[in-house]
Amino acid sequence: MKLRIKTLTVLGTALTCLILLMYGLSSTILMDGFKQVERKDTEENLSRIDKAISNELSQMSSTTRDYSGWDDSYNYVQGKDPQYVDVNLVDATFVSLKLNMMVFVNSSNEIIFKKEVDLGTGNMTTFPDSFLNLLTPGSPLVQFESVNNSISGIVLLPEGPLLVSAYPVIHSDRTGPIVGAMIFGRNLDAREIEHLSNVTQLDLSIYSITNPHLPSDLKQANSTLNNNSHTFIKTLSEEKIAGYI
Repeated sequence: MKLRIKTLTVLGTALTCLILLMYGLSSTILMDGFKQVERKDTEENLSRIDKAISNELSQMSSTTRDYSGWDDSYNYVQGKDPQYVDVNLVDATFVSLKLNMMVFVNSSNEIIFKKEVDLGTGNMTTFPDSFLNLLTPGSPLVQFESVNNSISGIVLLPEGPLLVSAYPVIHSDRTGPIVGAMIFGRNLDAREIEHLSNVTQLDLSIYSITNPHLPSDLKQANSTLNNNSHTFIKTLSEEKIAGYI
């Protein structure tokens, strides 16, 4: 074989190896870049979910505040307005306000009014005793030190999670004395999850961390989230990446 042919063969082989090496490196760099973009996108989606739930709680809290800071409610809790429920708390009111639950408690921690409505049918349904068990004296849902105090969040009941907000019952001008507490709730059920999915344009699922049969990825996420981390991201396959909050 002539020297020129040998030289061209060696150069060709070296060039081929260099191209393959560059392809391999660029593919790795690109894949790492795509993974970083996907993780960032997932983090942003988790933030959207967090904000969506916070917005739902904020809207419900605003409704609770309006009803609790109202002279009619103030009089009713004290037994001075027997027509209040028939006029203001019909089943249609719950549906229009997107509320499954209302509870009024007086200053003696007595249940003055409680009602649960199925938002799917619009009809009254059985009120969960498990929630009433939370309304013990001193509970943050019924005990307020100031007319400016309130509380909202998620309560985990045996029946499922519940978005809840509670405010002290006061006058329309936001003055006291406080005569009780008003608590509104909405089930964080399949109906609400579908609503949140539509708002965020994301596929959402909700699980209870007390469930002993959690899938392996959720067990891993749970252990990470329990270590004071707010979010957890895991690549499930070449096609799927999941975020947990």
